[in-house]
Amino acid sequence: MRGKTMKLLDLTIQKLYDCYNYNIIFNTDVTFIYGANGCGKTTILNITEAIITGQLFKLFDYTFKKIELRYASSSNLEEIKYIQIVYNKENLSIKFDGEEYKFNNANGGEELRLSERNSRDIINYYFNRYEFLIKIKNTFNYVYLPLNRSSVLYDYDDNSFFTRRYKTRMSLSADSSYTHSETRDLAMMQIETLINYNYSRINSTITKISDTFRNDIFKSLLEVNRKYNDDELIEAVIKQRNTVSTLQKTKTAYIKMLKELDLINKTEEENYTNFFAGFIEEFKVFQTNSLKGFKLDFFWKFQEISKIKNLITLAEKMEQRKSIARKPIEVFLKTMNDFVGNGEDGKEIKINSMGTVFFTTKYCTNPISIQHLSSGEKQLITFFANLIFNVKSGTSGIFVVDEPELSLHLSWQKIFVEKTLNINKNIQLVFATHSPEIIGRNRSKMYKLEKQYIEVEVGEQENECFRR
Repeated sequence: MRGKTMKLLDLTIQKLYDCYNYNIIFNTDVTFIYGANGCGKTTILNITEAIITGQLFKLFDYTFKKIELRYASSSNLEEIKYIQIVYNKENLSIKFDGEEYKFNNANGGEELRLSERNSRDIINYYFNRYEFLIKIKNTFNYVYLPLNRSSVLYDYDDNSFFTRRYKTRMSLSADSSYTHSETRDLAMMQIETLINYNYSRINSTITKISDTFRNDIFKSLLEVNRKYNDDELIEAVIKQRNTVSTLQKTKTAYIKMLKELDLINKTEEENYTNFFAGFIEEFKVFQTNSLKGFKLDFFWKFQEISKIKNLITLAEKMEQRKSIARKPIEVFLKTMNDFVGNGEDGKEIKINSMGTVFFTTKYCTNPISIQHLSSGEKQLITFFANLIFNVKSGTSGIFVVDEPELSLHLSWQKIFVEKTLNINKNIQLVFATHSPEIIGRNRSKMYKLEKQYIEVEVGEQENECFRR
């Protein structure tokens, strides 16, 4: 299923803590889960994260009878699939993709003695022993963004380039030369690494596009040179429907292309301008007198114009490809600056030629680390960096965000969802929120979360239920 666009449909939980049931229905675009404090919004998000990231070991933190998550491909929502998990104290019974699996709780055992419950070592421990967990994870393009931290910034692969780069940055942060390393925000270090990695990757892509352009130029010139003999050239010129206006546009586009590629100086620009000016005058006469009195040299000039037109076409295609490659960076900067640029400080998020993200203000043009952004700005940059750079190109993603409004200014809340959906209309958003401002005009997308209490005998079990 890797590469398909999966949408969550609903989540059913039976006898959570032996006390209550849940049934949550997800919209395929955006769902706002709301409800009173203590209704279980964060618990629902955490359980959803555990399932979709394949980290089923986290479900041992809860007691329940059965959990079922239903999902489908966006191209065929009628073909419903599901993951079903049954809790048996020491193990989980899982049904997934037509297969049944058993999953044992190794936490605290001889093989697994780690103090960090969410450490990468624990994840790798389970993933190395249960291949189906990786299969579950690979079914979804999922990123979970709980408040003030990011639990998933990259695939769980210690050998990946991105992971190695992140570890390098972490080691640098411990170096004495890394100013105030002890106070640096871990989430911001992850974002710095994420942006730096993607900036480098985009630059590499642009370099390859430029190399391809140079090769295409060479092939194009060879093709034009062998295309015509004298008679064919004259016939081709007669058939062409050139106008003075199109020739002027060709001149302007060609000189612009050469300037952008830094392939022309002032003298050469004047020479090209004179060449086109002279040719256009000859062309005006040609329009009046047709072939009468024209030398073959005029038609060979037309071949040069044909070469130039081909080069312009190649350059336009190259720029389109470069523009597509640069788009994530441009969208990230524009989106962030739409939020932070309207404050009193006039902040502006920037990325330098080395891929380092920073900001300036109207009072200070020197680069300032994003470590010094406000808590709300840090939450924004965490969310949008993941949304833009961490969703695989051409596919959808599932983003779950826990109470984003807690660190967002009221004016930001009003545009947050709109900006998010404008970036990627294919993603599925699940918000846990108390804020009517962040919901805005999307009230039809609200889902009220309520505990469905199970009748139990009055006693310790019931008291335990109501203590949760």
